Amino acid sequence: MEKKFMKYLLFGVFTFVFSVAFVGCGEDYDSDISDLKKANSDLKTQLESAVSSLTGTVNSLQSKLDGIKIPNPVDEAALAEKIKTAVDKDLLTSIREDLQTLAETVESLGTGSGSEGEIADIQTKLEDVSKAIGSLEAVVDGQTPGINDAISALNEVKDALLKNIPSETREAVSSWAEIIEFYTEEITKLVKQQKVLAGYLAGYGGTQTVKGDINSLTEQLESAINGLQEQIDTITGGTGGIPTPDPDDVKTALNELLAEEGTTWEDLIATIKGVNPGLVTLEEQIHEIINNLITGVKLISTPATFAYLNIPAKYTYPFGEGSTAIQFTEGKSVEGLTTSVLLQVFPANAKKPDGSSIYLVDGKGNDDINSYFKEPIVKDYSGLDLAVTKAAGAIPTGLYEVVFELDDSAYAANPKAFGDLIKGAKFAIAVKTSVSGEAGADRYLLTDFVPKISYTDATVYKPIYSVYSSDQEINFTVGDKTVSELPNRFPNTNSVSEYVWAVGSKYNPTTSADKVIAANDSRVTLTPADFEPNKEFTVTLLSNADKAYAFYIGLDLQNATSSESLLWQKAGAITGINTVYKIITDVATSKQAKIKIADAALDGQNIGFRVYVINQDGTLVDPDGRAFYIHNGKTTTTGTTLDFTLKINKGTNGALPANSDILDAGTALDGIEFNSYTLTIALKNYSDGATVQQTNATILAYDKLSEGTSGTFASGATNHHRYLAIANLRASLLQDDGIQNGVLVLKDGTTEVKKYNITIKKVLPQANEWPTDVSVVYKDNGNITLAPNFVANSGEKVVGAVIKDTEILTTSLPANVSLSLIDPEGRYAPVVSAKATTAIASNNSGTSITTDTDVLYINSREAVAANPQYIGQLKFTYKGVRYGGGNVEVQKTEPPLLVKFDIAKLFDYSVGSDLNISLGADNKAYAIFQIQRIFYGGGTGKIAAEVFENITKAQLAKFYNVDNLTGQLNITGINPLNAANGVVSPITSFTSAAAALNLKVVDFFNDGEIRAESESILSPTDKGLKDNIAAIIAHNTALTKDFDSLLVTTIVLKSSEVEITLKDVYGTNHTVKESIGDITIPFI
Repeated sequence: MEKKFMKYLLFGVFTFVFSVAFVGCGEDYDSDISDLKKANSDLKTQLESAVSSLTGTVNSLQSKLDGIKIPNPVDEAALAEKIKTAVDKDLLTSIREDLQTLAETVESLGTGSGSEGEIADIQTKLEDVSKAIGSLEAVVDGQTPGINDAISALNEVKDALLKNIPSETREAVSSWAEIIEFYTEEITKLVKQQKVLAGYLAGYGGTQTVKGDINSLTEQLESAINGLQEQIDTITGGTGGIPTPDPDDVKTALNELLAEEGTTWEDLIATIKGVNPGLVTLEEQIHEIINNLITGVKLISTPATFAYLNIPAKYTYPFGEGSTAIQFTEGKSVEGLTTSVLLQVFPANAKKPDGSSIYLVDGKGNDDINSYFKEPIVKDYSGLDLAVTKAAGAIPTGLYEVVFELDDSAYAANPKAFGDLIKGAKFAIAVKTSVSGEAGADRYLLTDFVPKISYTDATVYKPIYSVYSSDQEINFTVGDKTVSELPNRFPNTNSVSEYVWAVGSKYNPTTSADKVIAANDSRVTLTPADFEPNKEFTVTLLSNADKAYAFYIGLDLQNATSSESLLWQKAGAITGINTVYKIITDVATSKQAKIKIADAALDGQNIGFRVYVINQDGTLVDPDGRAFYIHNGKTTTTGTTLDFTLKINKGTNGALPANSDILDAGTALDGIEFNSYTLTIALKNYSDGATVQQTNATILAYDKLSEGTSGTFASGATNHHRYLAIANLRASLLQDDGIQNGVLVLKDGTTEVKKYNITIKKVLPQANEWPTDVSVVYKDNGNITLAPNFVANSGEKVVGAVIKDTEILTTSLPANVSLSLIDPEGRYAPVVSAKATTAIASNNSGTSITTDTDVLYINSREAVAANPQYIGQLKFTYKGVRYGGGNVEVQKTEPPLLVKFDIAKLFDYSVGSDLNISLGADNKAYAIFQIQRIFYGGGTGKIAAEVFENITKAQLAKFYNVDNLTGQLNITGINPLNAANGVVSPITSFTSAAAALNLKVVDFFNDGEIRAESESILSPTDKGLKDNIAAIIAHNTALTKDFDSLLVTTIVLKSSEVEITLKDVYGTNHTVKESIGDITIPFI
């Protein structure tokens, strides 16, 4: 025992170095120095400088040591290597030099100061530190004996020493140096006792026997003191402490120390009692410790949070059946405001702690939180949670259940202060003990700081519910599959539905008024998970169900057949059902239920279960729970893989479920006897990545590799099973790239016969892949010329034009087809077909528009006037065919579609009312005029405000050939006049008939002004006019008399008009005329 005891002391050196020697050494010595009286100022300055230097180097060392983590158990070589790596020997040498300087300075400072005692104390401490440095240097030099033993005993050493220090002193004691100081004082008390005995002996006049006993006692006491002092000296040389072995070991160890002096502890005690029975002996203290005193406490189990839930139930309702059922009573909280922990005290046979001695304390030592709790209740531990059976005479375990009950009235009086105390705090369990015989010697033993405290009442409690159109809240896994991967039996032929709560319901579990059908939870086509008979499988709650209060697993009896119900409910057939589990946030196992199918009669059967979950306020998360099915039996054999293709090439592929292409399965299904099947296609939800199932997909069988000849697929016959297709596929759930996987299971009744892995590849349409079932035909083979139907504003001015879709197409637009017109030069925005919102009366030669007619509205006056040759775009949108519901748009490219307005019905043209005609000396007519235009039909009807406007050469050139303009001057007849302006007649061979003079455009300016000249009037091309001019000339030449009345001096071109011929860009001629009245021309 002595060797063990000494070993603890010897190897405590290292821990002392790590945790004591350098903590605040500068501060301690500075405090002592400041208390020195009569200090020499110069020496004091030197001393402060030395302390400052030492503090800096010591702090540097301390920071390095703090980084060393000491594992348990300790690898001696590894720990030594860590110390050697962290600590620079030069730094230790520097500290030793600083210590020497400080010691010398202190010695000088103390000379003649009258403070020799204080100086000696400081010097002793300096020597202690120097010894500690020496110990550390030994480690750095590679001397690493017994570190494992030292570290493993260290905590027991320190705890034992602390536990024997009175509580009022212990609060100020934390480091090894302070512990050693306390025990040094205790030894001093023994020394004083020895001196008292010596004095008593010196004056003793009794018998020699008694005096001899006292002498012997004194010698023994001195020996004990010297022995203890020797141990203290060893400790202060680099120190550890005395570990806490078993109390009997303590007593034995002390006996071994005294044995060296030839005595025993019992002899020493007996002698002291014989001399002075009133003395308080160390044996009495030791017996007090052994028999009553708790020397250590430990938390064996505790919730991470003391979660106090004061939530009254909304309804009276029993949850579950049997011994684990939970009864909810309206207005009452199902849980009392209590939390229990399992506490172990040391030694195990120590006195049972009283509730009044147990407290909660936070990391700052604050115990104000206890004012909100009733006195803890301490119960003997029953051993239910740990495999402990406490028979009569069993060895004590020191285990106690401690119940902490919140005082709700105290909380209600000051909830804010309570909240401030628990905010962010962790708490330890403190047990108050006292040293017998010492008044006020209370001390506290603390567990680790583990639990937090929370309080929730009905005002902030948030229950969870599965509500219609929202997410399902009862989510769980069965083995490695989620509930969304497992089937239920909804919908089914029995008209039994799955339910969720209606929006805005009261969630009353005692009535069905608030429940509605869970339309989004149909999983009837999925395949049950396989589990081996007579082996447990685990159901584990997932978020958010794990935030509820309790759950249990029942059977899906509402969907079971009569025979299934009998088999499932047979006693012992299925274990783990109908057991209610309370959900504890931080305890994973509280969210699990283990189920086993034990009855062989259920082998190969599908079995349905239902998970029920309840909130703390007595409301059900889901009105009827959530069902799932598993298969209890062997794995079905798997046939060859069947590869299907879903080609998106029909207009209905996206809007409606689509069928895959027909697959020739060959002989894959030959010889298989079955009468039903299940088809499972596992997909990834595009919104959250979760696994979902393609629902309602079915298998079709065909007699031939063509549609329209589907055969039966519901019997064991081998015909009709070769050519297969999958119906009701949803393209939006199939990945755009890659392969989707699934399983086809053939069944005989409920027994699986054979499985086939299937693949599905989706093929999206190409950019110009028009759907095969959508027909669109253009009028005029796609080369459309039509009259515009002008749209006017309230001021009767043109603001646009509309075109009926049916002016371009032979029928109305099919669904998902769009028609637009694109300006190839990009000057004007595309025109997209849409429904007319108002009726538009016809004008020009365009047709009238009624409300809701599909029209193309060109909403720009400028675009109408420019009349670009629009390129028509006809597009089809495959809706919802991309993964996630996206669309694919394709364009019809053959034949091309071209759309323009008829130029002749777009504008009226004029040469302008400002036409100027003059006659040149060369007998030619010269015309100056400006080309003008007006929207066709302008000035009347709904566009009555339109007027002729000048246009530029460039504007005219958009529609007409401006480089080849021709014209003529038209007349209705000629009147020959004499000098008195009288009509001269008769003239031989003269007939006043209509005629025309040719005009030639000689200038066409950019602003639109045109200058033209006619042929000579005296030599016109027009034969009639030419003959008349010749007749007038002959008439004048032949005159011999009556010149005043018969000589023609002037001719009048009657009712003249200028006519310009325009040839459009498409090769069609258009004429423009302007009347100018009679033209009088001199004629000689």
